[in-house]
Amino acid sequence: LTAAMSEDDKTKGNEAFKKGEFDRALEHYSRALETAENHVIRSNRSACFSQLGQHEKALVDAEEAIRLAPSWPKGYSRKAAALFFMGELDQAHAAYSRALELDPKDELVRQALADVALEQVRKMRKQRLDKICKSLKSQKPQPQVYLNDHGLDDDDAALLCRSLHGNSTVQSLWLGDNIIGDAGATAIASVLRNNSALLEINLCSNKIGDEGATALSEALTVNQTLTELYLNRNCIGQKGAFALARALEVNVSLIRVGLSDNPVLQQSNEIKRAIDDQLWANRSHEIVEQDCKYTCNRLCMPKNPNDPCTPSMKAQPIDQGQKSCLVQ
Repeated sequence: LTAAMSEDDKTKGNEAFKKGEFDRALEHYSRALETAENHVIRSNRSACFSQLGQHEKALVDAEEAIRLAPSWPKGYSRKAAALFFMGELDQAHAAYSRALELDPKDELVRQALADVALEQVRKMRKQRLDKICKSLKSQKPQPQVYLNDHGLDDDDAALLCRSLHGNSTVQSLWLGDNIIGDAGATAIASVLRNNSALLEINLCSNKIGDEGATALSEALTVNQTLTELYLNRNCIGQKGAFALARALEVNVSLIRVGLSDNPVLQQSNEIKRAIDDQLWANRSHEIVEQDCKYTCNRLCMPKNPNDPCTPSMKAQPIDQGQKSCLVQ
């Protein structure tokens, strides 16, 4: 009779869970456990607690399910889910790994394990960003900030920029292969307006459009120290490129610009020529005595073959008649 009552409450709990009625499901599972201890019901109640955001209680039930049935994979996956939502990523990874060992064909667990691994990488990158921001605020000598391929979005860029305001040590800022958009580019532009230390900014392979390019261009009319700006593989159209061309009529420091693989260069050679001409004029101030043998058209040639967004640091020889190739 007791077992029958427990099974009846378990069935009713399952029905309520499927309907999303988690409070009612929890009542049934709890009542079932009062009459008969069972690893499946423990697991089901653990799932209920997780859905209700009570992850510590979910963990307790999952661990009890594992104690009752050490070779049952579901108990480990319930434990992993609770640990994941508690922010214990390493322990969650270990629990999902154990569940997959017990049931290698469970694709849901395999995907969950991959999600935890991705979150571990994100957490590590966030910790690195926080560490760099603290270092920048302390004004410790740090000539280069390298955060390529860190999953940085606009909020992360804004956080970094708040740390860069007033910093006089960073000369190179590499933020390629992220998901920075117009808002992040605008935050970087605000730093550029009041910074005379930055010489190079790499924003290749982000999501910057005309609004962000325009904000950077307006900052360049004030900044007269930046020499390299890489915006390759973004979403910049004619409006942003025209803004950059107009800024170069005022700016005399910029000698290298990366614009390859942006929509604008597929639409207008006129803009490319206008930017080329002004970059060449700026560059000529440095090479008056070199007969124009060298230019800086190596915009994103990697020093590291695994990093397609690393600019070349050396000027490359060109023929006398090929000076108009500063923009790619």
